[in-house]
Amino acid sequence: MDHSEGGRSADANSRDDLFAWLAGRVHRWDDWGEIAYRKGASALTSHLLSVIVGAGGLAR
Repeated sequence: MDHSEGGRSADANSRDDLFAWLAGRVHRWDDWGEIAYRKGASALTSHLLSVIVGAGGLAR
């Protein structure tokens, strides 16, 4: 099993990085909700991945 800092799994670290990234952009949540409502979950996923890649990743 792949463990990094403090014995936590890479999946746990990735999850926490994503949560921190989303929490830092709480002002965008209404817009993202609108995308999901109007265009569906796959459109929201695509949009979020584009934004994350454009931002250079989930760096803390």
